[in-house]
Amino acid sequence: MIEINTPSGTNIDQCKLQNNTLQRGVGLGFPINQWRTNSEGTLNISLIFVDFNDAESQKTTEEVFEILTPLSEDFFIKSSYGKLNIKLSCQF
Repeated sequence: MIEINTPSGTNIDQCKLQNNTLQRGVGLGFPINQWRTNSEGTLNISLIFVDFNDAESQKTTEEVFEILTPLSEDFFIKSSYGKLNIKLSCQF
């Protein structure tokens, strides 16, 4: 948690972004909704790869998965200062 030093009597709620839930379930701001993913701990994510008739992949599922890992996992570890560890998995 970040500690914010403010002068006595200052209301920091005025500085917080309002919670605006956008389409597709993306929410930003305060108060934080209970359905949001934790920003600390380990998050297990299962990936599902699909091909579409009009846009078939030029790479195998394994090749795409290798592009995403470990780069994505490392990104979340670094950007969370070591507080969020994601584990990507996929059924090949």
